[in-house]
Amino acid sequence: MSTTKILQLHNMATTLNFSTFREDPVDLEEMKQGIESLRTKANDKTNPSERPKVLLMLGAYERIIGEYDESVGHLATARDLFFQMGQLDLAVGADLRLAVTLHWKGDWEQAEAIFTKSLDKIQSKAIEKKTNLLEYLYLNYGKFLADKKYYDRSLKLLAEALQLKIASGDTDAIGQIQKMMSAVSEKKNP
Repeated sequence: MSTTKILQLHNMATTLNFSTFREDPVDLEEMKQGIESLRTKANDKTNPSERPKVLLMLGAYERIIGEYDESVGHLATARDLFFQMGQLDLAVGADLRLAVTLHWKGDWEQAEAIFTKSLDKIQSKAIEKKTNLLEYLYLNYGKFLADKKYYDRSLKLLAEALQLKIASGDTDAIGQIQKMMSAVSEKKNP
């Protein structure tokens, strides 16, 4: 079964919880079923070039349902496979998702190290698709900093993410980032 079909068969939708800045599944049981299908797909040896992308999705969804150790393992494997395939952009994307999982898991030091190292990689000439990676990094590093109560730094990164989203015209994301910025401001000035 294709990855697209798996995502169509199971409700893998999420909502953003603005008090925790974490994604919550719309339907937890459906997401768990989808994760099991993705695990089966990840073990399918017939298309090895698709495996890292499946592991990337799998790790992200595992994080959302709180299976942090599984998520870390799948995202690290995806990153390593992307590096082996010479797909540096996707490897950095996997690293960023890994940083988010480590953040949610409470491994603050390692998460921050990956965020800062990833920023250096994105700003290097080796990365071609900088904008999407920067948007993701600014947004998620901003959430991380808000959790650490570094509200000014958080707002600065969220503003950077907002500018990139405005430039790309992503109106849904623009509204979400503005709500996040309001929530961070409220936490800063209760």
